[in-house]
Amino acid sequence: VGSGKTVVAMAALLAGIQGGYQGAFMAPTEILAQQHYFKLNALVERAGMQPEIEHDDDELGMESLFAAPAPPPPDAPPLRLALLTAGSAEANFRLPGATRRDDLLASIAAGDVDLVVGTHSLIQEGVAFRSLGVAVVDEQHRFGVHQRVSLRDKGDDAAQPDLLIMTATPIPRTLSMTLYGDLDVSAIRGDEMPPPPPDAPDARTITTRHLTWAPGDMQQVYERIHEEARTGRQTFVVCPLVEDSDKIEVQSAISEQRRLEEELGTIEFAVEDPGIPGWSPSQRQIGLIHGQMSTDDKARIMREFSERRFPVLVATTVIEVGIDIVHSTVMVIEDADRFGLNQLHQLRGRLSRGVGPNYCFLIAEPTTPEGQARIEAMVASADGFKLAEEDLRIRGQGTVFGARQAGIADLKLADILADAESLIAARREAFAIVARDPHLREHPAIAAEVRALLGEDVEWLFMS
Repeated sequence: VGSGKTVVAMAALLAGIQGGYQGAFMAPTEILAQQHYFKLNALVERAGMQPEIEHDDDELGMESLFAAPAPPPPDAPPLRLALLTAGSAEANFRLPGATRRDDLLASIAAGDVDLVVGTHSLIQEGVAFRSLGVAVVDEQHRFGVHQRVSLRDKGDDAAQPDLLIMTATPIPRTLSMTLYGDLDVSAIRGDEMPPPPPDAPDARTITTRHLTWAPGDMQQVYERIHEEARTGRQTFVVCPLVEDSDKIEVQSAISEQRRLEEELGTIEFAVEDPGIPGWSPSQRQIGLIHGQMSTDDKARIMREFSERRFPVLVATTVIEVGIDIVHSTVMVIEDADRFGLNQLHQLRGRLSRGVGPNYCFLIAEPTTPEGQARIEAMVASADGFKLAEEDLRIRGQGTVFGARQAGIADLKLADILADAESLIAARREAFAIVARDPHLREHPAIAAEVRALLGEDVEWLFMS
């Protein structure tokens, strides 16, 4: 979390684009896709590769979370970047005609767009690439195997695109595949994280505490929210996850906003004017965002929170991934034992983005051993790799052949954690055999065993 995966992705995409191919960048939510679009535009502008923009943000129908870029040098090589989601279809260059979405799809198919950022919309029917060379899947744990394969299949049959999948929280199935799958794995570890800003040496520091709903515990949380607000810092309050009921989850968030207004009272929020045209502190002290809001409303709330127009934001898991709010230093996760370990890690990762120190409060009274184990793991470590291993122990390593990503393993003779060295040795030997004899003609017994074991699922060897 916060290790610079977006920059790594952009470097890979630019390498493909330089080779004459198109790139695709798929994110799990519209908010995150929009944020990537604006962030990549800013990176492109800084590199002197921004096309001449003939329309402003108002004409786009959306507003950037970032300051408007400066005009590019006249000889800058343009990089044509587009955004495609269910609610947005825009580009950083002029699109002809009256219907932007149709024109954008035609431009992508014709190869006139170099890089498309989007959501699941990228894998829908009607979206075709002329020459897709590099596909990036961000927050891969939020996508299924079929969706990742569908994106890869948007490439030319003769030359399938390179695929980069990224996550800050490797899920159990991914760990399994790294040992005996066909994924090459690169890791940015804790000691390789970007350093904190010179003016905020404790920006990466996060203190995680497990508290209950007891009045004394909650008073500690409220005091911390007030204390941080007095220095211009902000708080996320994440509402309980309500399985199979988005409607109830939204009602829960609305109720929590009202409850906090009573509990917190007036918040002293010390914020200097950031110099944004038309900026003024909002009278609203506690904002609200949830998944049933319109795309425009969600973008507006996140923009206002980014501008520090209010100190506290009540949210559902719509803010789980990718949200980058520099002055957020407190994360309160209610009923934290209901969330999966990777969700908790992602939510906590909204902190340490620019200032510090940071505080994560897990409000929970676990009723199951698994829930208690997740809370204990979060308090003990902020290392995504350690948490992934703990998640593996708690959930099970998942099935290797098939789309199910958690549960009882289909291995019969080994355990991925206890027998890791043996599994690595077996994987190395298996790859050597296949490299010498890809059709197993010299190893008929192994070929027969593979087909007997997998049956129709043998296709997953070639898909996932």
